[in-house]
Amino acid sequence: MTLGDRLSTLSEYGVDVTVVQRFSRNFASIGADEFVERFLVDVLDAQKLLVGHDLNFGHARSGSVETLVEAGGRYGFAVEVIGPVEADGLVVHSSVIRKCIAAGEVSAASRLLGRPHRVRGRVQPGAGRGRRLGFATANLRPKTPSIPMDGVYATFGCLGGELIPSVTSIGHTPTFGGVDTVIETHLFAEYGALYGRAFAIDFIERIRDQKRFDNAAGLIAQIARDVEEAKSILGALRVR
Repeated sequence: MTLGDRLSTLSEYGVDVTVVQRFSRNFASIGADEFVERFLVDVLDAQKLLVGHDLNFGHARSGSVETLVEAGGRYGFAVEVIGPVEADGLVVHSSVIRKCIAAGEVSAASRLLGRPHRVRGRVQPGAGRGRRLGFATANLRPKTPSIPMDGVYATFGCLGGELIPSVTSIGHTPTFGGVDTVIETHLFAEYGALYGRAFAIDFIERIRDQKRFDNAAGLIAQIARDVEEAKSILGALRVR
């Protein structure tokens, strides 16, 4: 997630105040004991901490849950440890979610996140091939660091707070000999010129791998099938 999306999500869950600490070499050099005293005690006057069971903090990851519990006894704050959370037999962890996204397993990532993985950015001009093929696309310049692997996905485009059913292709346009990876979303509605507008994509389900076609006609036929499959997937989702 971008920092803005993280802060927005925390706010939606009822968090009143979020402190963002920029990470730097100087900050990374602070030892665990010094961090507790300077930040948790002197700055925040912490009364109770909720931490994950596998927490490490401080220089060289020298601090642990046990470190905090011991420090709490000295400084007078309580520590509540949150144990592993599982979904579909997997432990919910950021590294597991990133692996799912990188492998294109966006539906698995959604189950672990409790929401679809969202890629945010701005619409930039593309080559215009989609419109000529009869499937105009919004080409995203992403800000979100985690991008699903190349392929075609059933998605929702997010524009001005509205969720728009769509199909998204990630890849290097093999049919036309492209070499740069592009993210192209075909919205199932007409929204006019989108260049320069903020835009996001919610990834729901992977449809297929990228593949090369011998001619434009073959690609057009496949895109039409992708659109119908995406509509079926998204339609079933909305009925639930």
